[in-house]
Parts: sequence; structure tokens; C-alpha cells
Amino acid sequence: MDIFDFYIRYYERYILFAIPILLLLFIILNIIQQVRVSKLKKKYNFFMKNGEKDIEKLLVDQMNQIEKINHAVEGLENKHIAMDETIKETFQHIGIVKYNAFKEMSGDTSFALSLLTSKKDGFIINVIHSREGSYTYLKKIEEGKSMIQLSKEEEEALNQSMKNN
Repeated sequence: MDIFDFYIRYYERYILFAIPILLLLFIILNIIQQVRVSKLKKKYNFFMKNGEKDIEKLLVDQMNQIEKINHAVEGLENKHIAMDETIKETFQHIGIVKYNAFKEMSGDTSFALSLLTSKKDGFIINVIHSREGSYTYLKKIEEGKSMIQLSKEEEEALNQSMKNN
């Protein structure tokens, strides 16, 4: 023990100087660890916010919810595809020309209306108003063309609808 006492007395001032430095170092390390634990607790509490203690059950529930959402998204995608197919058959291209069929009447009371699908199929309605009555003509359009000769106004309405994308 004498040798031990000798070393303590001989290095006493170094020991007394090192102890506060080590104490300060341990306090700093303790503070760093407390901050890390606090952050980890926040993450844990956020993850366990519904009070569930069984992490496996929580993960299984989350996976089931994700699977339900994926099925819902697939259903929406299928509906979207079906709607796209339906929309292709609707009238998407419209052209109208108002005109005065008879010079004796004032105003543009007659008109030609072109209605086409995305495939450029559809029809042209030509309504002619006169003093004696009103006449309506319908001409079928396939791939942007008519098998029956079109009037100037019908041709103009067809061109308008073909330009409208």
C-alpha cells in the first residue's frame, strides 16, 4: 500500500485536475444521451399513438390497410379505363354554322350542326327555316367523310368540328 500512497501523493495535483475534467466529460456525454433518448421516445410515442403495445399486430394492421388502399386504387384504375372507352364514343367534336338559307327572311335562322366522336364518326344536322316551315336533314359522317354530298354550310360545320380537338 505504501507504493500506492506514494503514487497518489506524487500525482495528486494531476488527479485533482483530471477528476473535474472527466466529470465534465461524463456530464456532457450524459446530456447527449438524454437528448437521443428523448428523440427516440418522441418517435416511439408517435408510432404508438393509438395505444397499441403489440408492434407485430400494429404492423399487420398497417399492411392490411395498405392492401385495402391498393385494391381501391386498382378499382379506380379499372373505372378510369372504362370511362375512357365510354368517352371515345361520345360527341367530342362540335361545329355549328348559322346562315340565312333564304334571302327573303331576315337573320340567320338556319343552321348546320356537326357532332363527331373521337373517331370522327357522327352526323350533321341541317335545319332550314323558311316562311312556309322548317326542314331538318340528317347526314351520317364516318371517319370524317359523308357518303352524301354536303352543302357549303354543312362542309363548314364539319371542318369546324374536325379542327376542335
